[in-house]
Amino acid sequence: MLFWVLFILEILILAVITSMAIANQSIYNSLSHSQQNAASSSIAGDVVSIFTNNFKIATILTIPIIGPIFFIFSMIATALELSAEAAALNYPGWVVFVSLALLPHTWLELPAYAIAAANSIFLIYALAKRGPLLKARLIRFVKIYAFVGLELLVAAIFESVIIYMENNPALNNSFLLYIIILWIPAAIALILLTMLFRSISRGEYRGNQVEPAPQGNKEPEGWNRV
Repeated sequence: MLFWVLFILEILILAVITSMAIANQSIYNSLSHSQQNAASSSIAGDVVSIFTNNFKIATILTIPIIGPIFFIFSMIATALELSAEAAALNYPGWVVFVSLALLPHTWLELPAYAIAAANSIFLIYALAKRGPLLKARLIRFVKIYAFVGLELLVAAIFESVIIYMENNPALNNSFLLYIIILWIPAAIALILLTMLFRSISRGEYRGNQVEPAPQGNKEPEGWNRV
């Protein structure tokens, strides 16, 4: 439930702010520079660069207390970049948002960030709750953190392929067709990652749903019966 709240929140932030098409030349220049660097690099180079940057963001999101706050600010910053791009290119903001939503890596990155932020809240809960299941909860936290890294790596691969296709003149006329084809492996990846995430989320507590009661000072059966 916490994941879905954060996931819906980041979509709303992106949709609302991007649709405003707020002009900001400095933000657009910075974004354009990053895009030019990515276009001039190889697919492998883009994968490393994109993954490193995104995983760094996800790591900050995982930090207790700081993570959820940074989550909001990072989503607003991303939305302002898209909004500035829409204004600079004289596109309606909603067109830029829809274009982003059509790309498969979007639906890998956004859930990963929501999971990372939710994981930071889960860590606070685990440390506050303590008890005999603390070790299992901490192991689960580490597994989810590793899962976020895996999901962002897969997202970086798809994004790098799309950047290559965008900047390859031979593919420009059929770009939309290749995006549709790219959705086939992306859909498979999403299904497999969802199955893995559900397994990690539930696996630590099978057979341990109830914390064991204290063993000391056990009262005789029927002591409180009248």
